[in-house]
Amino acid sequence: MGLPQEKKNDPMAPYIATHNIILAHAAATKAYREKYKATQGGEIGLSLVCKWFEPHTMDPMDHDAAKTAADFVVGWYMDPLCYGDYPAAMKEWVHGLPEFSEEEKKLVKGAYDFIGVNYYTSRYARPVKQCTIDLEKGHTKLEYIEEKVDRDGKHIGLLADGSDKIYIYPEGLRDLLIYLKKQYKDPKLYITENGVPSKPSITVSVKEAEAAGKKEEMDKVLNDEYRIDHIRNHLRAVHEAIRKGANVNGYFVWTLMDNMEVGEGYEVRFGLNYVDYLDNHERYPKKSAKWFYSFLKPLAKFSGTEM
Repeated sequence: MGLPQEKKNDPMAPYIATHNIILAHAAATKAYREKYKATQGGEIGLSLVCKWFEPHTMDPMDHDAAKTAADFVVGWYMDPLCYGDYPAAMKEWVHGLPEFSEEEKKLVKGAYDFIGVNYYTSRYARPVKQCTIDLEKGHTKLEYIEEKVDRDGKHIGLLADGSDKIYIYPEGLRDLLIYLKKQYKDPKLYITENGVPSKPSITVSVKEAEAAGKKEEMDKVLNDEYRIDHIRNHLRAVHEAIRKGANVNGYFVWTLMDNMEVGEGYEVRFGLNYVDYLDNHERYPKKSAKWFYSFLKPLAKFSGTEM
């Protein structure tokens, strides 16, 4: 996904693509600041798909593995944008990693006004016992692997109903935000994506279900208490991070309504509002949408924004 077919099996392709994405972003930021910022007053940032990594055990090597994992997920972008170069772990473990020229380092360093955080899940990290190097391809097997369970077999969080990859761990969002503050000079942050999927079995449209007396089928879809709990718990985690100094300026639920999800199509639903794909995409607010509205309304009134 995201790479030309002929590059999908090239181990260096993601590193080359990301290198060019960072340079393109930095060039766009420079152009905006020079030509438009004075009159428009806008800000430029980018959103990062993030995970949080806990050490698999208290072993210091597991802590090192968790830091390396963070370097390969968050640091891949943030180190160049904050410090002008890739993390030391990436430079050590990825033979043939693209390099920034001195001029490019100056271009990318500081090329953001805010950072968006897309957070869904966390993992444990532990070191691998052996590292393999393919000299012909210039590819190194990384020194850590991700684990869903700790050494006692306990999952890092509750598995989301609509996914085999998302384990719900609000503490990971809190710790990630604090890590970004400490590691990257207290950037301005927005949570640009945070949500939980469902994968209901839908056989008829809402209107057909009502006409056929299949109310229970639709009630299971619309009464999404688990999504309310998910939002509430993650907002608590954000609040804890703010109390510890994280510069968080906004939080966006993924997503407003059910939609086509990358890699999943229309099978998975993240929306606060139900989209009836069997009836001209009619929309119905789920319980989570009504709860979120009631949660935001007094905050909007306090800030002078009508809802």
